[in-house]
Amino acid sequence: MYHCSKVLLKVWQCMFIAPVTLRRKPSVDGSVQPKSYYTFSVWWYAFNLAVLVACVTGGVWAVMEDARASETGRSLRIQNTSSAIVTALQVTLQCLVCGLAITCSASRHAMLQEIERHLNHADAVLRVSTSQPAARYTLALVTLHAALFTVDGYLWNTLSPATWMYSVCYVYMLIDLATMLMYALIAWNIGRRFEDINAAIECKLAGFQAGAAAAFDHSHRGRGCRPPQRVWTFAGHTTVVMSNNPVATADRQYGTSIIL
Repeated sequence: MYHCSKVLLKVWQCMFIAPVTLRRKPSVDGSVQPKSYYTFSVWWYAFNLAVLVACVTGGVWAVMEDARASETGRSLRIQNTSSAIVTALQVTLQCLVCGLAITCSASRHAMLQEIERHLNHADAVLRVSTSQPAARYTLALVTLHAALFTVDGYLWNTLSPATWMYSVCYVYMLIDLATMLMYALIAWNIGRRFEDINAAIECKLAGFQAGAAAAFDHSHRGRGCRPPQRVWTFAGHTTVVMSNNPVATADRQYGTSIIL
């Protein structure tokens, strides 16, 4: 999945969920172009964990400062006990989600490499192009959310400067968005390969049916033989073979025959 799009990889690295580095190894087959691969980086992972700790600390400090500001009536978010509980719960859940996204990136690295290996194998067998239009939409979506978060944070800071550290919640939401986009891209890639496989199977079946019909016409023309079975296709996906000979099934309970 790292080789699918350099744009997406940069987005994931900026959102602290892809602690990988690009390595190059000399080619053994005599080619001039060296082969590149992505490997897990302990240093990047440690930096991401440090950023996570800083974000969690900032979120806790923001809630505490907002609670103090509410005592003097300077808080817009915390007006009573219920709003304080909701605010603390929201920040806590955001911290947990981003914590899972960052800490699980080490084990996710092996999973992404395995998925990428299977996708590359499917592309090599099917001989199809590997275009990634989802990368452009992902970059546009992240940019749009970043702009919205900037405007929203500026307006909140204008209304209540005492709780400016709530801006760390926007980092949480961007990390959450990037993680969802990563799994959305995985699902999109797998779905596109299934479409390619189904299209290849349908082409093979169409070739077999055309070959069988041509062979039948060539060898049984003018002999009065029964033509081959009819094939009905629904929406280009499901193929059902309908026989020309009716099948009689006996109903044991009433002693009658039903013609299907």
